[in-house]
Amino acid sequence: MKKSTTSRIILVIIGIIILFLLYYLTTCHKSTPKPQVHNNVVTPTVQTPVATPVQTPVATKSSPPIVKAKVVHLHKAKSKAKVKVKPISLTKPTTPVSAPINTPVINPVAPKPIANIDSPVWHSGFYLGLQAGLMNALSNSHEQLQVAQIGSPTDVFNTNHTSNGFLYGLNAGYIFNLLASNWLPQYRLGFTLWQAIGLNLAGSHTFTYPAFNIYDSYQYQTPVNVLIAGLNSSVDIYHWQHFAPFVGAGVNFARIQTAAFTETMTSPTGAEAWSFGAHTNQVVTYSLEAGMRYQPSRHWELQLSYIYLPLGEIVTGAGNTQVVTTPGITNQLTTNNLLFTINYKF
Repeated sequence: MKKSTTSRIILVIIGIIILFLLYYLTTCHKSTPKPQVHNNVVTPTVQTPVATPVQTPVATKSSPPIVKAKVVHLHKAKSKAKVKVKPISLTKPTTPVSAPINTPVINPVAPKPIANIDSPVWHSGFYLGLQAGLMNALSNSHEQLQVAQIGSPTDVFNTNHTSNGFLYGLNAGYIFNLLASNWLPQYRLGFTLWQAIGLNLAGSHTFTYPAFNIYDSYQYQTPVNVLIAGLNSSVDIYHWQHFAPFVGAGVNFARIQTAAFTETMTSPTGAEAWSFGAHTNQVVTYSLEAGMRYQPSRHWELQLSYIYLPLGEIVTGAGNTQVVTTPGITNQLTTNNLLFTINYKF
């Protein structure tokens, strides 16, 4: 009897537990909202709390007016996800009207020009080019030679002559960008090799022999060839679009060759003619340069420049007559050159 009573009590307890579990599961299923899927994104939904209205007492004529109000009781939504629920008013919400926002208009400011650092036109790198132009040479000398003969005759050679020749050659070097501004933006170190042809030393020659009353006059000339190798440096003064004025200087080694010179007697006829042989000498000199560069594209450059180049002393070969041998004539030669250059920039 006791055993049957105990088993019944146990069955009743199990039944109560089962009923409680069913109630709990049913309640959780109803209160837990199903997640909504929008564009493959799961958005949890929150159950709207239920508002319970409270009865409002009716106002009589004698009693003071009673303000109608609704008390809203908020129930916390039972959800597995912890979501903060805000109270919702039962009245129809009004959409706030936002005032128009005056967006300030920003005018774009043009950037200040920056130095052309390796721009499409002006950039650093190696260059190689050809040069050609005109050489204007001024020879100047007044030299007196004593000939050891009876009566001590005197030979006077005067040179004050301008001669025009042709100058051509090549140049190569490297361009450096200073990367500062358009003023003094670029400089270069280079090597030049020039050949000058078509020059002539020309002047007058007077042979005086008072003992025999001889006064002979001649006109003479001798061709000159000049080979010049130099190291030079130049700097651009300012870059303006595709143009750049520049100045430069250099140190040069010149090999000067004079050919045998010829004389033409002017008076009297039948006088003895002099002759001078060929001679080669070397000089070290300087050069000064100024000009304008134009760059139509990144790789090509055109240049026109003036170059001052003094060549110093030029000596002819020894002179010969039928009687005596004399030393050569020494001349001072100064050149002014106009040179056109076309460079390719790598």
